[in-house]
Amino acid sequence: MTEALEEENAMIMWASKESQSEDEMFYCGVTEALEQLKICVQSMLSEKTCAGTLGEIFTLLEAWMAGPKFANKAESLPPSQHGVQRMAAMLTLQAALSSYLKHFKLSFQVPSKITECGWMAGVILPRCSDSFLSLRPVAVSCLRLLLLIVARYDEGLPGEPILESENNMPSANWDSNGKEDFEGQFDGLARQLMTEDPEHLSQAMAELSKITCSCLRNTYILSLVEALLDRGLVDGDMHASGGASIALNSVLKAKGGYLVNHVPHVIDMMLGQVSASLCPPQTRMGAIRSVLVLATHHPKATLTSLLLQALPFEECVVDCWKVLTQDPSLHNEVLQHLLSVVEESPPYEVQDGDGGGRKRKPIDDRDIIRVANLTPLSAISAMQEMFRCAAMQEAALHLYPELFSALLIAMGCYIGTSPPVYMAHRPTPAPLTAPRNANAPLPANQKEASGSRFSFVPNRKAYKLNPARVAQGALQSFLLCCDCESAAEALLECSNIDVGENLSSFIRMMPSLTRALCKQMPSQIPRVATCLNRYAASSSANEAQLVTVTAFFSELINLNGNGSEALVEVALEHLLMLESGETPASSPTISNSSSSSSLKSSQWSAPSPLLRILCLRGLANTASLINSQQKGRRISSILRTLIRSVGEGTLKDKAVGNVALEAMQGLSNLLPLIPEETVREVGVTVALHIRPYLDKENNPSLRAASIRLLGNIAKHGGGKEHPPSSPSLSPVETEPSVITSANWDAFEEQVKSNLVCLLLRLADNEDEVVISCKFALREMSQVMEVHWHAKKVALMIQQHLIDNALLHYERFMTDLVKLMVEEFPEDHLSMLVSSSTSYLHASSATIRGNAALLLGQLFGSMEEKRRTVLNESGGVMSSSDLIPLESLSARLSQLLLTDPEPLVRAKTAEAIARLYE
Repeated sequence: MTEALEEENAMIMWASKESQSEDEMFYCGVTEALEQLKICVQSMLSEKTCAGTLGEIFTLLEAWMAGPKFANKAESLPPSQHGVQRMAAMLTLQAALSSYLKHFKLSFQVPSKITECGWMAGVILPRCSDSFLSLRPVAVSCLRLLLLIVARYDEGLPGEPILESENNMPSANWDSNGKEDFEGQFDGLARQLMTEDPEHLSQAMAELSKITCSCLRNTYILSLVEALLDRGLVDGDMHASGGASIALNSVLKAKGGYLVNHVPHVIDMMLGQVSASLCPPQTRMGAIRSVLVLATHHPKATLTSLLLQALPFEECVVDCWKVLTQDPSLHNEVLQHLLSVVEESPPYEVQDGDGGGRKRKPIDDRDIIRVANLTPLSAISAMQEMFRCAAMQEAALHLYPELFSALLIAMGCYIGTSPPVYMAHRPTPAPLTAPRNANAPLPANQKEASGSRFSFVPNRKAYKLNPARVAQGALQSFLLCCDCESAAEALLECSNIDVGENLSSFIRMMPSLTRALCKQMPSQIPRVATCLNRYAASSSANEAQLVTVTAFFSELINLNGNGSEALVEVALEHLLMLESGETPASSPTISNSSSSSSLKSSQWSAPSPLLRILCLRGLANTASLINSQQKGRRISSILRTLIRSVGEGTLKDKAVGNVALEAMQGLSNLLPLIPEETVREVGVTVALHIRPYLDKENNPSLRAASIRLLGNIAKHGGGKEHPPSSPSLSPVETEPSVITSANWDAFEEQVKSNLVCLLLRLADNEDEVVISCKFALREMSQVMEVHWHAKKVALMIQQHLIDNALLHYERFMTDLVKLMVEEFPEDHLSMLVSSSTSYLHASSATIRGNAALLLGQLFGSMEEKRRTVLNESGGVMSSSDLIPLESLSARLSQLLLTDPEPLVRAKTAEAIARLYE
């Protein structure tokens, strides 16, 4: 039988090549061959009337019915003659279907159904819109005959129950009126299809497809869809492929609900066809619209299948996400699903430095590789594409807090992560219901996928993917979709988010982003804070999530909670508990009238230095709060936390700074809010903590901050002789002091012990240190004037130590030391000498030289004062009572002989000369 059909088809080929014109070929060359082929087919079916014979004939004709792309046996034909070839194949199929309908009878010896009817219908449907107009009514006739055969099968054997289906044709009780209606429908559609108008042609194809799928059992719908995808969309005839896309959407709209278990398969087949450049351009968007139709029936399965596509998304996948925005009824459901994927899936997996192949404990963070998980990153990429469509604005505003929080957290988590390069290989699947003996060649991408030995392959395009930038782009698209232009511009400040970067750029961006959000979306801030707090309270919260939430809350305190005291309370509790090493608990929904949320303690590891720095920064922002009662309730806890952190200078974060530095800067901001008596009490403890930082040569910022804090303590704790009667915060507003009380003498002792350090640091190499020293000395001059009665010393310091003015250091020190010797008590001078002696072995050459010179100036001024006293009163006073001259001279001499720096030796020689003036 196969040889006979191939011989007849060869005759058609020969006839078409020998013809001079289309009409001449059709009437003269093909007619006789077609008649002979029809007789051959009819005789085969009359001898063996079974579904297998019909299926074999259909399979042999299928390659000749297709457009030029799959009709590889006719590739040498000019385009004008392809239609004649398809016409011949369809006429042969028409004769075969007519003969089969005429001769076949149901019995117990033959199959009770024709399993290939869905595939046959899917192959015939695109021909109903063929560019060869004469072919369209023949295709409609073939489809009508096929459906009649299906109806005969659905009637069943005598004695069997009649199949109750959705068919337009009542099987057993089909009267003449029903047959006439059915025939009339197809005759009318055949006439409608004989048009060149695209709109009318689309309507007719949609109606024909609807009738076709309604006449088929639900079990045949998958094969119908597969045939349209595998054969129709890639048909070489553009009119036919366009009709296939219309038929596909119509079938899925009517019967897509029955494909619940095959949604991933259908989507993968469609994406494989449109991404392999096998689909004509005008058909492509029609095929992609089938995703929208499927999503109306099975939204979750459709979205899950799209999320499993490789990253970065190909253009066809991007178009699928965009087409989902065309149905407003799906917006909320799609966003909710994507949001749940991002929230519930871990953002990344942690591997050690050897790629995760061996289990070993990483030495440090450089041995840890974080690889982004595919599913949440795909969901974020999908959001980025969808939010570029203005139609998503309403849905985006409805879920604004949840989406903003999820995307912001994702952006922080993905900084420093690697893309998912290795992922499951998803080739274009072959049809599940295609005839086994189908001889049409598979597309190239299906051939390559078959027989693959590897389940995971590297995605080379993913190497250039930056997960953090994907999240940043999604958040920016979301903000622009919600008309938050200022917040979107703030995201641009976070530029250094390449793989391997730390969170420093992200943290610097957070204040600007928070301010812009509070300005443009003030009504959403309480819900945003609730969502972010929920992330921080999760038992699986990682450091990046906590850093993001903490940075947001820190700036929110600085903005007075955007006018909400409840938000300030929530933010303060989060910072205090996180800094103390406890996990913040999830708070209830925050409103402007709600009270602070209750937080619970749980097991939690000590926060990282970066987290502590952010917590301290937020706590220091309490100084900007407007409500004094709110500040008073928290000031003691905040103060205790900052003071404790000042003494932990060994904790450092290379990117942001130092825990102690942040604590000192915070204390400097908070001291104006504290009563003067409390400042003196805590000042002793703080001064002891910051003493090691005053000489921190390798960290000028830490040195400057500690000196400035010392000046603030003197400013706010020692400006008056007696403590003020009305403190800045009343006792009612302030919590009971938990800091050990210290008397005024202890506070004054700290001022004396650090005075020499400040005088020497006036010549520091760093400008910020010099300015801090000038500030601290100006503030300490008030203590000198009020408590030491050194008015001349205080006046000289106030007049000469101007921040940005040039200071002649040696001349200033010479004049200042004379006044200090004149006005300071002897015990103060003795401490100055002993403190200066300790700096003779400092690591800085400038400090060593100035310390030696200071000793010489002190001794020389004391000798001058001694001589004056002797001349005026005749009393007895020796500088050796204050300074052991021999010991001091020996130390300076040793320094002169052993110090390698010429500057130090020169100043030491000058100091020794002053000893013996």
